Amino acid sequence: MSLEIDITRQFRGGASISARMTLPTGGGTVTALFGPSGVGKTTILRCIAGLDTPASGRIRMNGEVWFDRATRVNQPPQARRIGYIVQEQSLFPHLTVAENIGFGVAQAAARAVIVKRLLITLGLDGLGNRRPSQLSGGQRQRVAIARALAISPAFLLMDEPLASLDTPARASLRAELRGLLASAGIPAILVTHDQSEALELADHAALMIDGSVRQVGPIAEVFSRPQDDA
Repeated sequence: MSLEIDITRQFRGGASISARMTLPTGGGTVTALFGPSGVGKTTILRCIAGLDTPASGRIRMNGEVWFDRATRVNQPPQARRIGYIVQEQSLFPHLTVAENIGFGVAQAAARAVIVKRLLITLGLDGLGNRRPSQLSGGQRQRVAIARALAISPAFLLMDEPLASLDTPARASLRAELRGLLASAGIPAILVTHDQSEALELADHAALMIDGSVRQVGPIAEVFSRPQDDA
């Protein structure tokens, strides 16, 4: 059970980023895609999600090919069953909390049950009829997490999901998120440049420097014995 990534993404002007790594996906394993700002972490995440197209290479999830430039396979985002959480939350302002959470659930019969369960799990019980503008920053991010989990994703991608929160809210939600992912058994990639966040949330780490992934392994090993002095 693994996510295999071997891709290159090129940009105008000659710049490029690359990632070659095999990440474990069993048992809700979380990998931190770690590195300074501007090295291409979000671009790699977008390529995995199908929101950006690599110039070359292949992405394969548990044996299923999501992208292969050579054979012209490029599954759309909805076919990859990925949950995506971003820093800005991107909630629909005209929908209620409950409607936001259930937006991606196709079956109406299951939607109410799933939404109710996630409202309780994420500490949002009683807020289902509110609009995003009536919530705190921490509550809005909880809604975004619930919406990503509502579709029962095969994989969860998180791009600096807690960066916009104040310190108390970030610390509280960080602990809850780790427990939630473990209990749900959903594998995930967490993009972050915060080492303490990576250590608390992740089991593995992929270190990205100057546009390429340099080291992949158990998080304690990557941080205690880096192979790249940069």
